[in-house]
Amino acid sequence: MKSFSRCLIAVLWVTVAFAAGSPQVERLMEAHKYQGDSFAEALYWLPETGPAFGKSIADHKDWVGFEPGRWRLVPEASKAAVFKDIGEAFDKLDSAQLERSWKRLADWQSIHSQLALFETAMDGHEGYFDMAYQDVALKPAFDWILSRRPKTFEGRLIGATFAAGELSSFRAHLIQHILNMADTDRYQCYSRIYGKIAAHNATKGEQNGGGPPATRPASK
Repeated sequence: MKSFSRCLIAVLWVTVAFAAGSPQVERLMEAHKYQGDSFAEALYWLPETGPAFGKSIADHKDWVGFEPGRWRLVPEASKAAVFKDIGEAFDKLDSAQLERSWKRLADWQSIHSQLALFETAMDGHEGYFDMAYQDVALKPAFDWILSRRPKTFEGRLIGATFAAGELSSFRAHLIQHILNMADTDRYQCYSRIYGKIAAHNATKGEQNGGGPPATRPASK
């Protein structure tokens, strides 16, 4: 029964793609098939593709950002409608615009993964956001959250003040900010952050009594 249901879903999605006469619909569905939630999340947050979710998902207004658990429960027909809406818009783009749109989707996922690594290296979002706030290229992105804080708020404490709903939305906002950078600026920013993380962890190790392992005397 389960294999039959999967076949039925596959037939439904392919039927939608071909009925629409849209190669981009089929391409989007294939990308989602292999990349899963990561791909859907990029579509959700990118300003040029995100509105399609609100059109086809009945309870979208109740979501707090992109919720993977809810996305997995969305009926396949509604998911297909999302991809149809986005794919038909992609079909209207010229080749250069289309290439840029797919690159933005790939870059969004790449940046998301990169920020997750930074957060892991800093033992969570608090330390990472405090560090990111001090970076010359990332600091402007924090205007989004500072506008929601009292004027007397001290930015250096920003990482510890995020509510759950803010956290999801701000991550997406920060990713979009980085996405809009030139590639060279983006990688230079990554390099600075990695350097700061290395310095932070070295200092933390010294404070915890860390240091190079003691060497054993040579055996006689």
